[in-house]
Amino acid sequence: MFYCRSMLNQPEMGPDPAPDPADPVDAADSADAAAWDVPAGSADAAESADAGESADAAVSEDAAVSEDPAAWDMRAGWAPPVPDAVDLVVETQTMISVFAAQQLVRVDAMRVQALADARVHGFELTDVIERSVRLELASALGITEAAASDLIGQAEAMVH
Repeated sequence: MFYCRSMLNQPEMGPDPAPDPADPVDAADSADAAAWDVPAGSADAAESADAGESADAAVSEDAAVSEDPAAWDMRAGWAPPVPDAVDLVVETQTMISVFAAQQLVRVDAMRVQALADARVHGFELTDVIERSVRLELASALGITEAAASDLIGQAEAMVH
């Protein structure tokens, strides 16, 4: 009999009808059921025999949970593709692009926040505020003020 997890705690409903070997669905079900059978000498079989169940019909839920998911794929005849060297380089380039985009978004947010804070406090000298942001960014990233200015300009152009 084929057991799934939802059926483990259900009362026995009687025997299944005999599978038809010509029916591909019944053949697949019997193959799946064979994979769930508990070996006769295992501790799970002894526990189920004590409970009055047959050893071949009992399934240990702990064993099903602790089984490696990769084993499921191997039984199904499928294995994930192993990335080659080019795939790893492409993956790294993609991550670099994502980090660069995040940096531009955050640089622009820093500039917009500094200008908004200046307006709240009554400062309308945007050139002074922008230079302050430029110098703070240059100092934090260890780049020149001109490079920071280029980064801020690029961030503003890409985000807006």
